[in-house]
Amino acid sequence: MELTTSSRIQHQSTIDSLLAELDERRRRLYRLQAAGVQRAGMRDLKRDLQVVRDQLRDAVAEAL
Repeated sequence: MELTTSSRIQHQSTIDSLLAELDERRRRLYRLQAAGVQRAGMRDLKRDLQVVRDQLRDAVAEAL
């Protein structure tokens, strides 16, 4: 799929947003782990992190 300049910029913006969100969620999990939160207490957060990873994977694959 050939991306136009406009769609390429939009796609890069989407990728950048997903990477930032992924980093933010990962840091939050690390902080909670350091604070001693039990694994079961982070289950939903880990699931949400996986959703963002999946979105990023799909967005990257879309450009190929």
